[in-house]
Amino acid sequence: MNATLAKLWPTILLAVVGLGVGLFVWNQAEHAYLPIFNETDIVVEIDAPAGTSLPAMSQITQDLINEILAIPGVRNAAAQVGRAVFSAEVSDVDSAEIWVSIDLDAQYEETLAKIQSVANARPNISAEVSSFLSKRILETLTGDDETISVRVFGHDYAILQAKAEEIRTLLEKIEGITNPLIEAHAEKTTIEVVVDLDRARRYGLKPGDVRRAASTLVQGITVGALFEDQKVFDVVVVGSDTIHTNLDDVRNLLIDAVTGEQVRLGDVADVRVVSAPSVILRQGVSRRLDIVADISGRDVGAVSREVARTIQGMSFPFEYHAHVLGEYFQQKTALQSLYRNFFAVALIIFLLLQAAFGSWKMALLSMVGIPITLLGGFLVVMPSGYFSLGSMVGLGIALSFSVRIGVTLIRAFQWRQLQGTPFGALLVRSVIAERMPALLISALVLAALSFPFIVLGNIAGLEILHASASVMLGGLVSALVLVLCCIPALYLRFGADAGRDTLGLGDLAQNTSANTSTPSLESGASL
Repeated sequence: MNATLAKLWPTILLAVVGLGVGLFVWNQAEHAYLPIFNETDIVVEIDAPAGTSLPAMSQITQDLINEILAIPGVRNAAAQVGRAVFSAEVSDVDSAEIWVSIDLDAQYEETLAKIQSVANARPNISAEVSSFLSKRILETLTGDDETISVRVFGHDYAILQAKAEEIRTLLEKIEGITNPLIEAHAEKTTIEVVVDLDRARRYGLKPGDVRRAASTLVQGITVGALFEDQKVFDVVVVGSDTIHTNLDDVRNLLIDAVTGEQVRLGDVADVRVVSAPSVILRQGVSRRLDIVADISGRDVGAVSREVARTIQGMSFPFEYHAHVLGEYFQQKTALQSLYRNFFAVALIIFLLLQAAFGSWKMALLSMVGIPITLLGGFLVVMPSGYFSLGSMVGLGIALSFSVRIGVTLIRAFQWRQLQGTPFGALLVRSVIAERMPALLISALVLAALSFPFIVLGNIAGLEILHASASVMLGGLVSALVLVLCCIPALYLRFGADAGRDTLGLGDLAQNTSANTSTPSLESGASL
C-alpha cells in the first residue's frame, strides 16, 4: 500500500496486466452457453432397420436393458418403443429410447463409456448415448443436436439427396471434418398409384377421384364417430383385407366412374411398388435433409466458418437452399448480443459512478479498476480454457462487489476531506484502516458461501455453481487488491478537488467547518 501511495505505476501495471490476461483468456477459451452436465439421467436412442416389427423391437430393447442393468453403477433402466400418434416427435416402432439412471456414487465417465459400448455392440442397430438435459437444451438453442450440420431444403426428395451427397463430398475435403454422413431416412416399400390422365378422361375421372377411391379401399377413410358408453369410436370405411393381398388385387379394384359403370384401377392408373421414406421431415413448407459431421483436431469455429464459405459457393436449383447449423453459429449470435449489452452496462456503470463521486474524472479513472477486479477471475478460467455461463456470473458478482466497495471508499475519502482532514496519505490511511474490517468481513462471507461449491467440485447438479464460485473467489482476491492498492493511489493522484465543484460540495465544506455540530464520519459515510 505504501508503494502505491507514493507512485501510480503499480496501479497502471495491474490494469494493463488485467486487460491483457482478460483478452487472452476470452479469445483462447472455449465459450459455451452451459457447461457439460454430468447428468445421471442418460438416454440411449436406438434405430433398427426399417420394417422391424413391434415384438422384435421390444425384444431388442429388453435384451439391451438387461445388459445395461448388469453394468456396475447403473441404478435402473426402462424403455419406450415408437411414439404416440399425437406426439411432438414422429417415430415408428423400429426406433426406441432407453432411459438409464446412473448411481450418484458411480464413476460417471467410466459408466457412460460402458453403456456406449453395450449400445454399439449389436449389429444392424444404430445407437446414440447422450445426456438428456444437454441434448434437449442444445436442440432448443440451435435447432440441432450435432456439433455441425448442413440442412438442405427443397421439395423433391431425389434432388435433396443429390445435393446432400454433393455437400457430403465437399465436407470430406475440409480439414477437421470427420465422418460426414447424410441423415439416414428409413425407406419402406409402398404402393404408388400414378394416374394416366388420358385414360382417366375417357371415363370422366379426375386424378383426385382415382387417388381418393384407391386410398379409401386400401387404407380406409374416417366418415364419422360413434358414441357408446361415454366413449368415442371412429367409423371407418375400408375395403376388406382380401382385396389387397397382392399387387394384382390392387390393380383390380373397381372404381365408380361418372357414367355409372365401374372401372378397374389398373385401367386408369399405373400401380407399382416403390421405395419411399417412412418419415418425411419438414421445416416450414419445405422438406429437409441433414448432413452431419464430427470435428476433430481443429477449432470448431474455424471449421464452421469454412463450411459456411463452402456452402455459399454452391449453386442450388430454384426453391432449394442450404443452411449451416450448429452450436458455433448460435453462439456467435449470442456473443454479439453479449458485447452490445456489455458496452451498454459499462456506460450505465460509468454514469452511476459519476453520480456517486460527483466527478467525471474520478468516474473515468475508477473504470481502470474493472480489469484489475476481473484479473483473478480470468486467471481461474485460464487452466481449464472453458468459459461458461457460470464463469460469467462469477465475474459479475466480483465486479459488483468491487464497484460497491469502491464507491463506499471514495465517498468516505470525500466526506473526511470535507470535514477538514487535510488531503494526503494520512486521510487515505485513516479511511482504509476504518473501513477495512467491514470490507474483509463482506469478502469472507462471500468466500464462505462459495467455498462448499468449490470443495464439492464439478459434480452433477453443481456444474454452473462450481464454475461461478471458483471465478467469484478469484475475483474477490483481485477486488481486495484493488481496495488496498489501486483506489488509494487513484484518489491521491486525482481526488484532491474531486466532487467539490461538481455537486457544490465546496460550499458544504465551508459550512461544515464553521458548524460545531457537524455529523461524524460514521453518520456521513453512509451517504
